[in-house]
Amino acid sequence: MLTSQQILTVAVRGGTLTVDMFGVGGEERPVLLCLHGWTLDKHSFGFQRELLEYNVTLATFDRRGFGDSLLVPNFSREVADLRAVISAIGRPVVLILVSSEFKFPNHGTGTVEG
Repeated sequence: MLTSQQILTVAVRGGTLTVDMFGVGGEERPVLLCLHGWTLDKHSFGFQRELLEYNVTLATFDRRGFGDSLLVPNFSREVADLRAVISAIGRPVVLILVSSEFKFPNHGTGTVEG
């Protein structure tokens, strides 16, 4: 399994976010960008590191106010922060979301199991 790592420091309004990229390599590698839910952090994606053997790059970061992030949580900045992270990665990403609860517009709430 590839374990090479690169750390990106991403400027966002009010501070910075740190993105950990594993299995970094050529531009041909797909980037799986992991976005954690409210009570989680970047360490919630430990099992996804097993995907590195399939020649992908895995990118994780702590949202504002979680894990190692020193920023105060701010829902109004979430989309801008995510755009800044994707821009810093510099190539297309596939977004992986992990949350215990979600809400689809006009469809109510639900729980993710498993």
